Amino acid sequence: MVMSERQFFNVEPEVAGGLAEGTVIDRSSHPPVVSKVHYRVEGWLGDGLIESFPVFLLREEAWNAVASEGLTGARIDHAEISVAPDLPDLVLPAFLWFQPTGLAGTDDFGTAADGRLIISQRAQDVLAGFGLAHAEITPI
Repeated sequence: MVMSERQFFNVEPEVAGGLAEGTVIDRSSHPPVVSKVHYRVEGWLGDGLIESFPVFLLREEAWNAVASEGLTGARIDHAEISVAPDLPDLVLPAFLWFQPTGLAGTDDFGTAADGRLIISQRAQDVLAGFGLAHAEITPI
């Protein structure tokens, strides 16, 4: 029996803001190493996965789906999230610091050597339910 190869994708999520004061980042390597995240939202279009290199954030509900589906290669942590002062009426869902830890092209989530997010078809199917409309997704 011949097994079909799993499909993987390079994903460049929506950039809804940037890393703000309070983020702890070591830029002496590439990609930089982050140990604490403060993400300031400056305009969110609604996707469940957002980024500001080298940090990814995932809606809490999306993480719950990832975990319940048993997807591999990721963990989450707390992130401080704030909204730019000129967006006082923006209500955000809860976001978590999403950390791909798997081997790109093997696990459901991983990163390429340059820090790009690589996900499996299974992972894309789960995340699409929480919005990926503004992400650039390229098969690899």
